[in-house]
Amino acid sequence: MAYHGPAYGLSRECQMKSQAKFSLERAREALDWVEAVLDRQLNYPQPAEGLRDQLDFAHVLKDGITLCEVRSQWNALDGKFNDM
Repeated sequence: MAYHGPAYGLSRECQMKSQAKFSLERAREALDWVEAVLDRQLNYPQPAEGLRDQLDFAHVLKDGITLCEVRSQWNALDGKFNDM
């Protein structure tokens, strides 16, 4: 990820608001759920440290492949329920 330098004005306000809303506990809970659904470990930027901040959270889900895998798991489960 490119370094954009310090933020000023409205950009700084938006950045601070985003950081204030982010909950590391909820992010860990969400990624734990994703790991349980996929039955595999996710690739963290620093595997030894796990999830450190919202940038790590974004990095794990950034490419969209993980989210597509979760969606296909839902499709598989949906078919099982429809057959009943």
